[in-house]
This record gives sequence, structure tokens and C-alpha cells, in this order.
Amino acid sequence: MLMGPAPLLVIRRQDSNPAQIEWSQPVLSIGRDGANDIVIDHPLASRRHARLERDDNGYLVRDLDSTNG
Repeated sequence: MLMGPAPLLVIRRQDSNPAQIEWSQPVLSIGRDGANDIVIDHPLASRRHARLERDDNGYLVRDLDSTNG
């Protein structure tokens, strides 16, 4: 079981103020598709681009075999 408070993920965009997400689940999905937890509205992002994963050992960014890696 994970200990301590949920980490705070801060997303900084060039065209707006930073967005803060409380990371309270073990996996966050990233991509262009609106069903992702974090939506990246950019043509180089795949619909399902990557996942942020958290476990007892730390954090991992996993590429989902996206076209642009």
C-alpha cells in the first residue's frame, strides 16, 4: 500500500496558467483523446500517448507505443 499524501502533479503550458492535479490513483493516462486523465491538444500527441504510473517503488512514464514516441 502507498503511504503518505497523494502527490501534486503540476502541468505547465506555454499559453495558460499551470494546472494542478492531485494524483490519487495509481495510473494517469495522457493523450489527445478526451477520455484521458490529462488531455494534450497537440498534433504530435497520439490519442493514447503515455501513462504515468505510481507504485511502492516510485513513478514511471510508460509510452503506449505512440506514433511519435
